[in-house]
Amino acid sequence: MRKIGIKLALVAVAGLSGAAIVTAPAMATAATTWTVGPNPSETYSASSPTTTLTDNGFTITCASTASGTLASATGNPAQVGTIDNVTFTGCTSILGSASVSNLPPSSTDAQWTINGSDYNASTGVTTGNIGNIKNVAVTAASCQFTVGGKASGTYTNSSGVLAVNSVSGDLTISGVTAGCAGLVSNGDSPTFVGNYTVFTPSGGTTTHPTITGS
Repeated sequence: MRKIGIKLALVAVAGLSGAAIVTAPAMATAATTWTVGPNPSETYSASSPTTTLTDNGFTITCASTASGTLASATGNPAQVGTIDNVTFTGCTSILGSASVSNLPPSSTDAQWTINGSDYNASTGVTTGNIGNIKNVAVTAASCQFTVGGKASGTYTNSSGVLAVNSVSGDLTISGVTAGCAGLVSNGDSPTFVGNYTVFTPSGGTTTHPTITGS
């Protein structure tokens, strides 16, 4: 009965429009060929005025910048870029000022990666994650811990915004000191949120890179 009802509804729509064509909206699809623009390989710089790292109601807020390279790639998921440098400044928490620092990568396998998995051609949005996150040291008063893992996110071509919005299970806390008692614990899965506006080449202010998948 439900299938018959759907068919009748489509016929009615076609009749009202005279010659209507009913199509489903474009959806994100798993891509295997990824193209970076305006050139196949690009340097970039990015900034977010506000980022938040939150665990069990304990939040650290910072401004952040990042830079690295983007490159066309194949596969699913596919690495379409690296984050070679990331900084967090002006950090605050309920304990007062805080610091978040990433140990500089000593080799290419230590770089954070930008990975694409799905692409929506109608919106120009790539879905993926920031991967290979290691050794992010967090300090707030006498509370210290490290964060690692990955962070889910999307990149929108039209706005140049890399929206990082990790979900539970993406990141893991370790190395918790006694000063964190009642705030965070080893094995916790914090969330990280930040909207980074990306420009190419690195240091530019006018052109957003594009990432498309097919």
